[in-house]
Amino acid sequence: MNKSTRLYLTITLMLGLLLSTSCSALPLTLQSYDVTIYPGQLGVYDSWFISLSGGGWKNGTLELELTISNNGPRRNFGYVGISPGPQLVTIDSTGKLVEPEGNPFSLWYAREFYPNEIYSGSLKFQMSPYSGKTGLYITKYYHARRYLLFDVEQPKPIK
Repeated sequence: MNKSTRLYLTITLMLGLLLSTSCSALPLTLQSYDVTIYPGQLGVYDSWFISLSGGGWKNGTLELELTISNNGPRRNFGYVGISPGPQLVTIDSTGKLVEPEGNPFSLWYAREFYPNEIYSGSLKFQMSPYSGKTGLYITKYYHARRYLLFDVEQPKPIK
């Protein structure tokens, strides 16, 4: 496959993923959040495509609807056996790193992905009402390397 064909397929996959996840996120935005995060952001890292389908802040809790697509070879995402793949974490304005709520081995994305395989689900992060500006990061090697995927706003200021 030449470079132009691969680029065309990559762009087509990204647009399809973005459109499908944006439409599926509409009911999510009807939830009662203090701060709503709208769908439409797409992050790419090492042939992983992560699409933000929406979510929001409720006090100090961040909820996100995400879709993960593997555009590379068969490999792991999350804590899987003895060969963990990248993980998703949030980091707030104070530098605090927070992993998703729940057992890291049983999160919906902790699995082996085959080429072009796609999974969607929601993640909840217990932050703080004082977190400030927060980002969703993809990390490798037990958080030693971090790459910003999305700006996920900040909690509503406490008065």
